[in-house]
Amino acid sequence: MIIKVCGITNEEDALAAIDAGASALGFNFWSGSPRYATDQPWMRTLPVMKVGVFVGEASPPGWLDVAQIYGDASPDGIPVWRAVKPGDRLAGGEAYVMDISEGNGKTFDWSLAANLPAKIVLAGGLEPANVATAIATARPWGVDACSKLESAPGRKDHARMRDFILAAREGFRQS
Repeated sequence: MIIKVCGITNEEDALAAIDAGASALGFNFWSGSPRYATDQPWMRTLPVMKVGVFVGEASPPGWLDVAQIYGDASPDGIPVWRAVKPGDRLAGGEAYVMDISEGNGKTFDWSLAANLPAKIVLAGGLEPANVATAIATARPWGVDACSKLESAPGRKDHARMRDFILAAREGFRQS
């Protein structure tokens, strides 16, 4: 079970997510994102899975645990989670982050992610109010939330993060 909070841009939000029970944090290394993060020393020692998000080419820093790739890049020496949409071919990844809209907070029919022969990380519009239903419907390996947990782009609402993580844990427990 993976509970990932993505779009982390500062140490305060990272520590709040970890304190709430997140098992993975996502750092967006695509400069076109409002959640763009630069490599910072505090990121390297966080006691959770560290996922770098890349669009197109990827040159992941050595401290990352996973490269989440939008595109065809295949960096060496690091596990790859491929970003896919429902119905896409699942190939070339250790896991697949399924999202209909590449990070703009829209949900999709979660049943399209159910019973796939791969590790699926469900993303797209997940928030405290719907994550347990999404988990019950899709039975994913993990969940990933970003924009629905923010007070502003790149700034997390710590109460929403905590509520999301608690609801996700309960959803996985019941499934």
